[in-house]
Amino acid sequence: MTNSYDPLNDKTIGFCPEYYDEMVANWSESKVLKPDYLFLGDSITEQGNWPERVKGSTVVNHGIKGDISISVLRRLDETIRQQPKTILLMIGTNDLAKGISENEVIENTFEIIRQLNHSLPETPIFLQSILPVNNTIPDFEARFDNAEVIQNINRELVRPPSELTFNYLDLHDDFLDEDNKLISAFTTDGLHLNEKGYEHWMGILIDERII
Repeated sequence: MTNSYDPLNDKTIGFCPEYYDEMVANWSESKVLKPDYLFLGDSITEQGNWPERVKGSTVVNHGIKGDISISVLRRLDETIRQQPKTILLMIGTNDLAKGISENEVIENTFEIIRQLNHSLPETPIFLQSILPVNNTIPDFEARFDNAEVIQNINRELVRPPSELTFNYLDLHDDFLDEDNKLISAFTTDGLHLNEKGYEHWMGILIDERII
């Protein structure tokens, strides 16, 4: 039996739906850790190796490669079940690669926060801006070349509905070079980060006293 997934064109699922299903199924069977920090997002979050970076704390990584905002919403029960003490969220760049509109990305991001506020009212949420990209890096995929739209979304994320409670962390500008592109020394492919990129991100989280 073949499935009906069309991950390249279906705007209701991420780029890796079978991997998504596997990860969510695994989480549903995992122990509730009540972690100090839970990182929520797509592959940029998933590849961060956060449990190793954040020493002396319990950390859960709920990043899934290829994920989009609407499918983060669908899996929030697993995030909520973990009862994290702090949540760090970044999502949106895959949405844009699928042609999902700016408004939908913004609305879904705010809905994620709304549901987290409702279910975890005492948990601080840090919404991190979508990172820049660099289309000059070899093998950069053209569908991710959405630098202007990323900036538009980030500008709107700082103007949330009044009922939402969260902290906004602007990482975007801290990852820009003089040409307003993702710093080449921080990336493997113009989209994802390398070890230096993650060290830079971690340094910001420490400097901002989030971690």
